Amino acid sequence: MSVKIITYDLNKEKNGDDRKKLLEKIKSFEWAMLSESSYAVDTHHTTKQLFDLLKPFLDNNDRVFIGILEREANWIQGKDITSWLQKRL
Repeated sequence: MSVKIITYDLNKEKNGDDRKKLLEKIKSFEWAMLSESSYAVDTHHTTKQLFDLLKPFLDNNDRVFIGILEREANWIQGKDITSWLQKRL
């Protein structure tokens, strides 16, 4: 498994449930919230597979970025998030 970063911006939701469904899908993995719309997820899925899983909850004016987090990283987070990241990176 590896840690991926997912960041998103839902510009105009298709319906009121889009954000909720997107978050439910993200939180179906082992996850840590990095910021309001950024999550780290620990999964065996590739970035493309994650994108395909999240795409149904996005429309053409939304923005999403999915990448791989590696050991060399810097952050300011609470102790719980720091511990989560340190265990996985």
